[in-house]
Amino acid sequence: MSSFALTESNGDPVGIAAADPGRSSSGYWVVDGEDRRLYRYRATGSFLTSFPLAAYNDDPRDVTSDGTWVWVLYRADGVVYAYTPSGVLAGSFDLSLTNRTPEGITTYDGSSLWVLDRLTRRVFRYSRDGAFVSSFDLMP
Repeated sequence: MSSFALTESNGDPVGIAAADPGRSSSGYWVVDGEDRRLYRYRATGSFLTSFPLAAYNDDPRDVTSDGTWVWVLYRADGVVYAYTPSGVLAGSFDLSLTNRTPEGITTYDGSSLWVLDRLTRRVFRYSRDGAFVSSFDLMP
């Protein structure tokens, strides 16, 4: 599959992530900035389900998943929200005070979350439970 169409209600996509990075057949998560929902698509691109984000998660910027948890980056207040794949809010954590303009989030090793800060041009590393681990500058 080279592309797929999003559902009509998924009109303001701001982030996409593999539903389970270890399994290529797991599908995708797409977070919508306008209706503030997470959408799940099958690997074939067909729509599977969606659920609303927590009411205070009203400025989603990106999404990542390890197959067990789905993390949504909230830009306005610098918070990361953790959801179960069925849409239950499981927790949240505040980003480092120097990580105030977060723009992207990812995980690839199963133990860390990586958050890009647009203004400081730094990448911040957090543990899965939100503890700040380290950060580094991007190349100029």
